[in-house]
Parts: sequence; structure tokens; C-alpha cells
Amino acid sequence: MNLNYDKDGLTYAVLSYLMWELTPIYWKLVHHVAPGEILAQRVFWSFILCLFFY
Repeated sequence: MNLNYDKDGLTYAVLSYLMWELTPIYWKLVHHVAPGEILAQRVFWSFILCLFFY
């Protein structure tokens, strides 16, 4: 399989830039949620995901 690394790199760079551009919108939408609850959700779902891939 011959991959075009330049094209893949550009695609990933554009996607990461878009993700960083959308981050403030995400935080604006969840401003009413307590930071502790966000942290708890992230820990819980990360644990579940790790169990799934283990």
C-alpha cells in the first residue's frame, strides 16, 4: 500500500486546526455544567474506553 504522507499530513493538520477553532464554541455550550462534573465524565468514559480496548 503506497500512502501519500504529504497529503495525509495536510489533512491531519487541517482537521486539528478546525478542532481547535471549534473548541471555544464547545466550551460556550457547556458553560452551565460544573467543572467537576465534566472532569468526572471524562474520567468515567476514559475508563470505559480503556476497558473496551484492553
